[in-house]
Amino acid sequence: MTGAQMGFTFPVGQGVARARKRGYIAAQACADAADRRDPNWTEQAFRAFKDFINLFPERKFTTEDVRLAAVNSVPPPKDGRAWGQIVLKAKREGLIKPVGYRGVESSNGSPKVLWQRAQLI
Repeated sequence: MTGAQMGFTFPVGQGVARARKRGYIAAQACADAADRRDPNWTEQAFRAFKDFINLFPERKFTTEDVRLAAVNSVPPPKDGRAWGQIVLKAKREGLIKPVGYRGVESSNGSPKVLWQRAQLI
C-alpha cells in the first residue's frame, strides 16, 4: 500500500524536484557510458527489459529484478544506474506503471519503485 493510499501526502518541493532531475541526468550519463563501453548496450538492455515484462506480465518487480534476470543476456554496465535510463524509457513509453515500493539488496534494503507492466506489448 502506498503512502497516498494510507492517507499520507508527500509534497514534492523544489529540493526533491532538483534531486530527481539530477538522478535523471546521472542515469542518462551512465547509459551513455555503457554504450561507449559496449555499443548498443541501451538497445540490448531495453530489449531484455521488454522480454522480462512480457514473460512476467502480472508480476510486480523492481529494476534490480530485471537487472538480475538479464545478467546472461546484457553485459553489466560499469555503473548500475544505467538501468535507470532503461526504466525511464519504459515509463515514458507507457510500458510500465509504478505500483508501490520494495526494499532491494543493491541499496542496503532502501525502498525502490515497484513496477508492473501497464499494457500488452
